[in-house]
Amino acid sequence: MKSAASSRPAGLASRPRRDWNPVASPLAGFLLALPLLALLVLFLLIPVAMVLGQSLAEDGLAAYGDFFTSSVSMGALRRTLVSSALVTALATGLGGILAWRLRMTRSSLTRALIWIAILTPLWMGVIVKNYAFTILLGSGGPLSAICAWLFGVDHVTLMYSQTAVVMGVFYSMLPYAALPLYVTFRSIDLDLLSAAENLGASRVQALTSVLLPLAKPGLVATGIIVFVISIGFYVTPVLLGGAKSPYLPSLIEEDLFKYYDESSARIAAAVLLILAMAIVGLAMKLLGARQLQRAIT
Repeated sequence: MKSAASSRPAGLASRPRRDWNPVASPLAGFLLALPLLALLVLFLLIPVAMVLGQSLAEDGLAAYGDFFTSSVSMGALRRTLVSSALVTALATGLGGILAWRLRMTRSSLTRALIWIAILTPLWMGVIVKNYAFTILLGSGGPLSAICAWLFGVDHVTLMYSQTAVVMGVFYSMLPYAALPLYVTFRSIDLDLLSAAENLGASRVQALTSVLLPLAKPGLVATGIIVFVISIGFYVTPVLLGGAKSPYLPSLIEEDLFKYYDESSARIAAAVLLILAMAIVGLAMKLLGARQLQRAIT
């Protein structure tokens, strides 16, 4: 009776057996990423190149000069930058506090409440969140009732103001700040803080001299993510800010669909894109591309 090994064909018996490798080959990785790369080129790189190319080829540098000398365009740009900077500072600050508390707490109830606070803005739709703020901040809403009860002032409203826009965008961007910072704090060894305190540092000194330098790449990357997304908000400035003080995305919409001025809309969109790329490039210059990529991923 022949054994199982002797019954195999000669070619199979002599072929060396390869061990299974969990890491895919470069070719397999490229083929798996090819659909995503195609979508990235089709829906991101080509539109961005068309906007920037047409703004230079068809409109010329004089159109950029007209943009920067227009009081309406510069007011919208200034309003967008200031609001986005405030949102970035608030979201990074509060998101960092929530992320650090989530990292340090041992209470299951506290952890669950913090996760609910972080994830709730992601679960709500854009229209739902903004209309909720119109109720909260409008005349006759909870804010007006609290001011009337505390100070005797009726009909207090923050609607159609820059403050309302900052609050609405901040609430939407809070998860985008808290989640990356939680990952950053999880990667930091807490024994370093304990060692600093054992060497005589106070809790505040340990946080500022040990935690913040280690978390700096994550903080910068989080700030970039929040700022770049914030400058592109459209629905929130329209619903909470009103038409009298437009932001740059809403100004682009007006140029396209109200005034049918494609050239002005293209220049404003190009300025927004160049601004976002400049912010990312500055961060790469300050931190280094590899350290920034490690913080984001």
